[in-house]
Amino acid sequence: MSLHTGLDQIHAPDLPRFSAGGILWRSFWMTVVNFIGFVGFALVIAVPVTILVWIVSQFLNLPDDVQVEFSDGRIVSRPDQTLAFVGFAFVSLVLVLLIQAAVAYRVFRALGGYRVGFGAALAHSFAVLIHLLELAVVASIVFGALGWLVYSETSWLLAQGQFGVAAFFGTLLVFVLLYIAVGCSVVFPAIVIEQIGPIAAILRSWRLTRGHRWQIFVMLVLFALIEWAISHLFTIRIGLELVGPAVAVLLNVPLSFFGTVVLASSYYGLVGEKDGATALGRIFA
Repeated sequence: MSLHTGLDQIHAPDLPRFSAGGILWRSFWMTVVNFIGFVGFALVIAVPVTILVWIVSQFLNLPDDVQVEFSDGRIVSRPDQTLAFVGFAFVSLVLVLLIQAAVAYRVFRALGGYRVGFGAALAHSFAVLIHLLELAVVASIVFGALGWLVYSETSWLLAQGQFGVAAFFGTLLVFVLLYIAVGCSVVFPAIVIEQIGPIAAILRSWRLTRGHRWQIFVMLVLFALIEWAISHLFTIRIGLELVGPAVAVLLNVPLSFFGTVVLASSYYGLVGEKDGATALGRIFA
């Protein structure tokens, strides 16, 4: 295995092998060394769209703090605010997916020993925009439905005084969601790298992760612990209202990049280990 940690110093590809510890360690250093470049992706993609969204919100005279309010398991906020909230959330999700797609593509190509320029990574990110939109729709429907099921059923059981049943139901759903999340953990890099749709990516991820799901689960737990440590143990608490959210954002931006690098590295290792170097050669062609 090559000992490089950056993306611009690549001379030989990494051996395609899945190792949770190795992936986390390598991904950490790749994120640190290339953090400025990743921030560049975020600025180039997010700033123009953010300005456009602000102009549209001012034209429609929407409030700055659009929220959805619930009461007795039903939405009670005004329809225009609800639609605006859903629209802003969808645009934000697409922005995140575009930024992370550029990061994932550059990381995956670098692991194979290929140099990827800033513009090429951005171009590939927009090239898979349609598939990313499909992923956003599918993810929104699935997680929205599951979230609504958890909220409505748990609220109803609690209202009936069935606390034990509600706890069991909630715990069962958590384990089901974790199992699904582990099996679909490399859906995003599959879409970005191979330019396939979300359904095909789900099936591919399910096949690639078979036999490694416990390792992936441990890796996700370790990542969650790292995120918790950075977000809570090292949070700077300052009395000014505007500083707290800014610090939280500054802490979570590198974590989001780190998570994407972990996924791209995992996908590289899984494809190489499951399908062999021939499959990687086909992808890089």
